[in-house]
Amino acid sequence: MRAELVVRLVVLDYFFDHSERELFHLLPMHAGYLWFCGLDFESSLPDRTTLGDIMVFLNKSWCMWSINA
Repeated sequence: MRAELVVRLVVLDYFFDHSERELFHLLPMHAGYLWFCGLDFESSLPDRTTLGDIMVFLNKSWCMWSINA
């Protein structure tokens, strides 16, 4: 998954307060979300669990950074 796409998905998740499951359910049907992510209706979507795995990794990294700071 491209890093830019991950950031855009996290932004959508944050601003619209969707759960990961809701976001990936709405994404293929919402032209605005697809446009923002640089996708189109024929694009294959990334696996839903990939975003969750990245978020878990970032949370762990952030916690370790804040402890060491």
